[in-house]
Amino acid sequence: MLGLIFLLYALNKFFYFTPVAEMRAEAVSFYSALVNTGYIMPVVAVFEILVALALFTGWYIVLGMVVLFPLSLNFVFSHLFLDPRNIIPALITLRLNVYFLFRYRGAYRALLLQR
Repeated sequence: MLGLIFLLYALNKFFYFTPVAEMRAEAVSFYSALVNTGYIMPVVAVFEILVALALFTGWYIVLGMVVLFPLSLNFVFSHLFLDPRNIIPALITLRLNVYFLFRYRGAYRALLLQR
């Protein structure tokens, strides 16, 4: 399910097939700034597609969750501070990301060792 969510988010950044929910002015300003850079949203979309493919194939899931977690957090924080009424999809996405992080927690132990 998480792979499908991010695949749809990513493809929508290129093909605009879902309508954009009504957002507060601050959220529109933030999103517009990201889009107007010309590169941020396509780069995010590529990472989302790669993570979705990892989830669909079962390859590199652990790496995919590491890549996805900052995106999920930013998704939640941007809605929390700029557009709280549309936060539900962001919370669902973060919850699924945390589930996979927890499920594969053994694979992260080496990353968390102090050396």
